Amino acid sequence: MNDVDRRTLIGAVVTWLFPLVVSFALYDPQTGAYYPSYTGFKIIMALLAALTCFATYRWIRARRPLTAGTAATYVAANSVLDLVLLVAVFGVPFLVWAATIFPVYVIVFFGLYFLMSR
Repeated sequence: MNDVDRRTLIGAVVTWLFPLVVSFALYDPQTGAYYPSYTGFKIIMALLAALTCFATYRWIRARRPLTAGTAATYVAANSVLDLVLLVAVFGVPFLVWAATIFPVYVIVFFGLYFLMSR
């Protein structure tokens, strides 16, 4: 695996991992709920994913131009990691994930790619 592929995969994993770690800080185990409202939680996670994606895209772009393959790798890596953790481990229904989380990944990762590749 060359350096370019490694940077893209590292960026994709970091973009998935950072919001996940932050989500544990927003969870109250006593009530079984997230501190902000559910909608607020989703907004915070989408913004964190966008911020982390922006930072890692800049990190990748410092060495080479961004490509659509970078955004596709981000979508694929984040989807696989989500499917393993959320669907397989935590039992989130696949259709719920596909309707609420997957579109956010597509919009954020490809949207930032189009904005930053100009």
